[in-house]
Amino acid sequence: MLVGALAYVLCGPSGAGKSTAAGLSAGRAVVLSDELPALTRLDSGWKVSGTPFHSDLRAALPEHATLARLALLEQSARVEMAELPPAQAVRRLYAQVFRVGSDARRHARWLALVAGLVRDPGCGLLRFRRESS
Repeated sequence: MLVGALAYVLCGPSGAGKSTAAGLSAGRAVVLSDELPALTRLDSGWKVSGTPFHSDLRAALPEHATLARLALLEQSARVEMAELPPAQAVRRLYAQVFRVGSDARRHARWLALVAGLVRDPGCGLLRFRRESS
């Protein structure tokens, strides 16, 4: 475990810049996963763990850290973090969740988990340029 480490999870559809952001973060932060991190709900908050699923960056560590913040990525000429209204955050984030199964009870559970993520620790919109600045 990365003792006392905080994790920032960047979400987005294919092409949003997740792997680019992970690559730009290398050397500035430990990248647990650049593709499919695992989020686990604990009594004390959320744990983020690396998984064996990764892109060509090979950024995946069998480590975990406490989730500090979720951010949906959007490429932009400006760099900023904007708050998202909870309903919009749930809708956009739910589309990014890797879900197994299709019965209604599972979807209700996944939706409740995503709504919990939006409340605590929260979810913002990170606009960024695809460059190291």
